[in-house]
This record gives sequence, structure tokens and C-alpha cells, in this order.
Amino acid sequence: MAVKIIEGKNYHCGTKMLTVKISADMSHTGKERLEQKPVDACIADIVNALNLAGIFTDGCCCGHGVGTGSIVLTDGRVIEVHFPDDWEAHKGNA
Repeated sequence: MAVKIIEGKNYHCGTKMLTVKISADMSHTGKERLEQKPVDACIADIVNALNLAGIFTDGCCCGHGVGTGSIVLTDGRVIEVHFPDDWEAHKGNA
């Protein structure tokens, strides 16, 4: 899949364009389709790997340096994304 960096708009890391599956229930066409979407660059490789493995996502956000990142899977589960600079703080709250 081609990845393209888009400057601006993201307050933390920029974005990369990924081809993602849009499920029928989330599609304006009512049909499953593939579409290019901007994904926060610092988690785009994770999202891409999940999608290539058949684990599809409904949305994601890296947290933009302010909060915990998350990747929302189509089955409703949510993966938290922590970066090295916030991991020590997170461990104290577990």
C-alpha cells in the first residue's frame, strides 16, 4: 500500500494516507468499500498491519501528545496506544 505524508492538520506527528476498509454499516453507499483515509503517522504502521492481518478498524487517534492514543476495532474492542514518553506515567496508574 502506498503511504503519503500530509503536512499540517495534525498537531503531533502528521498523517499518512492508508487504504482502509469501510464497512457497509459505516459507508454512505451502504456497501463495503476501500477508501484512502488520513491516519496519524505515528500509528499508521500499526493500523496498516492490523488491517493487512484482517483485523479491521473503525477509527484511531494517536492522542496528539496530549492523551492516550487509541485504535477502535470493528468488533468494538479498543487498543490503547502508549508512547515511550508517557509509558512511565501510565505504569503508575495501572
